[in-house]
Amino acid sequence: MMPSATAEMLQVLGYLYLRFGQYRRALALLQVAAREAPEDPGVLRSLAYALVLNKAPEEALAVIEKLTSLEPSSRQAARLLESRALLLQGRTSEARRSFRQFVDQRAQQRGGEDLPAEGAAQAGRGWSA
Repeated sequence: MMPSATAEMLQVLGYLYLRFGQYRRALALLQVAAREAPEDPGVLRSLAYALVLNKAPEEALAVIEKLTSLEPSSRQAARLLESRALLLQGRTSEARRSFRQFVDQRAQQRGGEDLPAEGAAQAGRGWSA
């Protein structure tokens, strides 16, 4: 589904705010974009990312669930956001499992070129909530 011109503009502005560390402003714009285009995967993906950066894991997980129900093919990419949201909730083992699934699926797609198992485990240890 194509977002409206307004939703697309708000998503771009929200993305720019995210890139420059203006997380609250980005979140406000992306929430409006999601109201304008509630079933647009790009808008939802950006909104979930903004929610994670604004330390709103419950809301992020709800958006991720909606995103993956609308676009099942986005499940792999959503796992990375999901792992960060779970970590923010203090659900460390679930976050690691989600991150590990992301790494494993990505390695399969790339023919095993990704991080080895020990490197992925170490990468997951360095996260902070």
